Amino acid sequence: MGGWDNTLVLSASADGYLKLWDLRYDIHFPCTTTKGHPSRIVSLRWNASHDTFLSAADDGVVSTWD
Repeated sequence: MGGWDNTLVLSASADGYLKLWDLRYDIHFPCTTTKGHPSRIVSLRWNASHDTFLSAADDGVVSTWD
């Protein structure tokens, strides 16, 4: 969980998509969906000091998101 008030959740999938969920709203779909990598995402990490996150994929690429 992340965001300044810990209400954001990230999820990733084998097809390279990243999804951002906002727990403050009672909805059953992500607030943002992004094609993050061309290959399977294997790791996600919040960087709380900069309110960003990192994603890493099977192809060895690490990306920073804000």
